[in-house]
Amino acid sequence: MPPIAASNRLGSSLSPYLLQHKDNPVHWQPWDEEALALARNKDVPILLSIGYASCHWCHVMEKESFADAEVAALMNENFVCVKVDREERPDLDKTYQMAYFLLSRQAGGWPLTAFLAPGDLVPFHAGTYYPPQPRGSMPSLSDILRRVMVVWQNGREQIEEQNGHVGERIARLDEAPGKEGCDAAAAGEQCRRQLLQRFDQDNGGLDRAPKFPQLPSLHYALAHADADDGRLRAPMGLTLDVMAQRGLRDHVGGGFFRYCVDPTWDIPHFEKMLTDNAMLAELYARAGAIYGNENYLEVAADVLAWLRTEMEIEPGGYASALDADSEGEEGRYYVWERAELERELDAAGLAALDAHANAAEPANFAGGMLHLRMKRAPAYEGRPPELAAALARLRALRAERPAPAADGKMLAGHCALAAQAFAVAGRIMDDGGLRAAARQADEFIARRLHADGRLMLYRTEAGLAAQGAFLDDWAYWLQARVTMLQEDPSVARIKEVEAMIEAIGALFDDGGGGLLFAPKDAPQALRRTRSCDDGSQPSGNGVVAQALVNFAHLSAQPQHLDRAEAIVKAFGVHLREGPSHCPTLLRAAELLESPPPMAIFPAGAEAAAWIKALLPAYARGALLVVAGPDAAPAVAKPAAAAGGYQAYPCSGMKCGEPLSDLEQLKSRLGAA
Repeated sequence: MPPIAASNRLGSSLSPYLLQHKDNPVHWQPWDEEALALARNKDVPILLSIGYASCHWCHVMEKESFADAEVAALMNENFVCVKVDREERPDLDKTYQMAYFLLSRQAGGWPLTAFLAPGDLVPFHAGTYYPPQPRGSMPSLSDILRRVMVVWQNGREQIEEQNGHVGERIARLDEAPGKEGCDAAAAGEQCRRQLLQRFDQDNGGLDRAPKFPQLPSLHYALAHADADDGRLRAPMGLTLDVMAQRGLRDHVGGGFFRYCVDPTWDIPHFEKMLTDNAMLAELYARAGAIYGNENYLEVAADVLAWLRTEMEIEPGGYASALDADSEGEEGRYYVWERAELERELDAAGLAALDAHANAAEPANFAGGMLHLRMKRAPAYEGRPPELAAALARLRALRAERPAPAADGKMLAGHCALAAQAFAVAGRIMDDGGLRAAARQADEFIARRLHADGRLMLYRTEAGLAAQGAFLDDWAYWLQARVTMLQEDPSVARIKEVEAMIEAIGALFDDGGGGLLFAPKDAPQALRRTRSCDDGSQPSGNGVVAQALVNFAHLSAQPQHLDRAEAIVKAFGVHLREGPSHCPTLLRAAELLESPPPMAIFPAGAEAAAWIKALLPAYARGALLVVAGPDAAPAVAKPAAAAGGYQAYPCSGMKCGEPLSDLEQLKSRLGAA
C-alpha cells in the first residue's frame, strides 16, 4: 500500500524535539489542520506521539521503532502519524494524558502513544512506551499497530460508543466550577496534615518512589514550616538536607536532576530541567533565611551559577532542559568507574572523595559504574580543599566527554521562573549579580518573546515560534514582576504589571470561573482546560491569584483582591476536598483571609540592614518594599526624620505610623 501522507513534514519546525524526528522514515506530521484534514479525508486513525527533547524513553522508542523502515512502513500505510512536543503544545498533552488515564486508570508519561478517531479526535486506545519486540507483558509497537488496525476496520460501532463516553467525561472535567469559596484556614490545616502524612520520615521527600521533588508542595510546606507547633519543620529540613547531599544533585557539575528512581534518592533520572532548578534554587534560598542555614544558601547559589554557566543561551534566555542521554546511554556523562577515579585523582583527592562521598562504596549504577553522592552536605566555602580540588578535577575530566544535548527552546514561562529565582535569591543573599540576572531574564521575555503585543511561547536560536503563550507562562512572568516590584515600585513598573493583568484577563477569562489554560481564541481539541491542580510546576490559576493579592497590597488597588477572590472561589470545591493537590491556590486563599505582612522602607543605606534582619519574614511571604525617588504614590514615604531611620509597617491597605525600632518591626512582621 502507498503511504497515506506523502512525506515527513517536521523539517521546518523550530522545536528541537520535532527536529529530532525529521529524518525518520515515519511520515510524521505536525499537529495542524492539514494533518487532521488528511486523516478525516482518508478515514484513518491518527497515531499521536507526544514527547519532549530530553525524554530518555522517547529517544529509546525513536531509535528502536521510528527509525526502523518496516515499522515506519506499517505506520505510514495505515495511520496519519502526528508528532507533538509537549512543551510546545502543553494543552494537547494535558488533554491526552487525561484521556490515557480515563482509558487505562494509570498515570501517563512520555512518550505518550494514542490512537485517535479522525472525526472527534477522541482516543480509542492509548499507551506510553512500546518496545520493538514483546517484553514480558508489554506488547511490541508492531503488535499494537496491527491490533488497532483490526479494531478500526471491524469495530467502528464499539469505538464510537466508547469515544462518546470518554469524550463526555473529558468535557465534564472542564465544566464551569462552583463559586462557593472555602474556609482557607481549615483547608490549610487539612493540607498540612496530608503533607505531614506523606513525608518520608527516614529519607525525606513526599511519598516513596520514584522520588520527585514535588516543588509546589515543598514551597507550601516551607512557608508553613513553623505552623502547627512546627510539625513540618523537621521533615522539611530533612528533605532539604537529603536532596542536597544525595543523588538528586550533580555534585560535580552543579544543578539537580529530574527525580530519583529509588526511595533513598540514590540514582536519578539524569535529565536536568530549567523549571526544576529554578524552583529548587528559590526553595533553598528561602529555606536558608527561614532556617538560618548557610548550607541552603550555598546550594541556591550553586544552582543559579550552574544555570548561568550551562543553560544560558543568550542574556536572560535559558535552555529548557538537558538530555539524560549521551553516547546513546542514560547517565553516561555523569557516572564514573572506580579505576578512573584512582587513575585521575591524586591520593589526597581520592581520600577526600572516599571520606565525604560514596566513591569507595560498591557501584550503584548499571555496568559497574558509580554515581556520586555526598555522605553529608558540607558548606561550599567550608569544604576541605582536597574535596573541592577532586570535584574540580572530575568536572574538567567530564567536560572532555560528549555532553548531553540541550533542548534550546527558551520558553517564556521557564525563563520567568528563572527570573523569580534570581530575584528572590538576590535579595536574600544581597547579591547584585543575581539581581541583575533577574532583570536580564525579565528584559529577555519583554524584548525577545513579544510579537504584536502578545507573549509568545518560546524562541530558539533559529527564530521565534508562532505559538502564543499559555496561562502558566503569563502567570510565572507576572509573579516575577510582582516580586521585583518590592525593589523597584516605580510608576512605570506598576503600569507594566497592570497591563499584564489586563492582558491575562482578556486572553484567559471566559467568564466560566477561573482562568483557562489556553487563550480563548486558541483552537481547541476536546477540551478547554481550566485547572487549579499543581503538577511538577505550580498551576497558573494559583500563581496568578497569589500575584494579584500581593500586587493589590503593593499598589493599594483593592480591585485586584476581588479578581484573586474570584479565582479562588471558582475552585472552592477543589480546595475543600483536596487541598494538597492545589497548594499554590490554597496559599492565595490564605493570603486573602490573612493579608501578607508588609513594610515600606525609604531608600537609603539603612534599608538594606533592616531588610537583612527581616529576611525570615520575607522568605515566608512578607512584602518588604524599598521606596526610592521614583516610587509610585502608593508606596512613597518620607525618609527618616532627625531621630534616625524609620520604616512603615502596613496591614491590609493601610500603613501605620513609622517605627524606628527594628525589634518592634520584627515582631509586627513575624520575623522575631
